[in-house]
Amino acid sequence: MSYLYSLYDALVSISVPSDKARAVVESLERDMLTHLATKSDVDALRHATKADMEALRQATKADIESSRLATKADIDALRHETKADIDALRHETKADMEALRLGTKADMDTLRTELRADMALVRQESKADISLLRHELGSGLSALRKDMTIWLGSVQIIGMGLLFAALKLT
Repeated sequence: MSYLYSLYDALVSISVPSDKARAVVESLERDMLTHLATKSDVDALRHATKADMEALRQATKADIESSRLATKADIDALRHETKADIDALRHETKADMEALRLGTKADMDTLRTELRADMALVRQESKADISLLRHELGSGLSALRKDMTIWLGSVQIIGMGLLFAALKLT
């Protein structure tokens, strides 16, 4: 503040009335206190800004770390839920496939039993049809044999009759 006294002395020495010199010095002092910053003000501001920046950096670092931990926890929870869902789905699918296998086996056993019964019935019907066909064929062959015997006998008699007739004529 000694420079203000020097300024006042300088103004008075150049014939500026003392009340006006005092008004200039007071105005300058007021402006310096309210509008102008001193080196110590700038240093204090720099230190305060540096402290604020460090606090902001620490707070940001803490926020990032907490976000990272929360995200990791969420991912782990999601992993466990997904694994549980997959395991449940695997068990349900396995149970469904086992039920399908048992149902298919039962259906195949039923089909096999029905097919065996149908085959036995077809076999019995075939045997009956074959027996009937043999009987009919045997009867038909007997009748054919009898007819053939009669026909051959008739042809032989006619042939001999023609032979004797030809012998008589010659």
